[in-house]
Amino acid sequence: DNEETAELYGRLLEAASLKELREGTWSLCEIESGGKLENRRQLSAYEWKLEDSKVLVIVNFGPNPIREQALIRGSSFSSGRWFCRDLLSNTSYFLEGTGLQIVGVPVSLAPWNGHIYHISEIS
Repeated sequence: DNEETAELYGRLLEAASLKELREGTWSLCEIESGGKLENRRQLSAYEWKLEDSKVLVIVNFGPNPIREQALIRGSSFSSGRWFCRDLLSNTSYFLEGTGLQIVGVPVSLAPWNGHIYHISEIS
């Protein structure tokens, strides 16, 4: 459907315009999945960090859907509160930094799909 495709491209353009992607520091993140080992092998995560905000991209590069919490190693979260918005699905969460360090971020992905989380610390 043309309308759905236009919406997707609009969200991707919004993500591509983020300052974190242009000026931030990029890193590959290790994923620790609470679920099956093959889920962990299907997931890849990347982070761009700039000051007190970041963009976290999580992609399901496999044929199976994944629905779980994923602990992202190498991503630093202070113990404060964080606002997390998935730019692709337009869903938002308020998350505790301690929970992000222990439980991880929500991952609910169909095969070959991804999340683009724009995450900023709430003062």
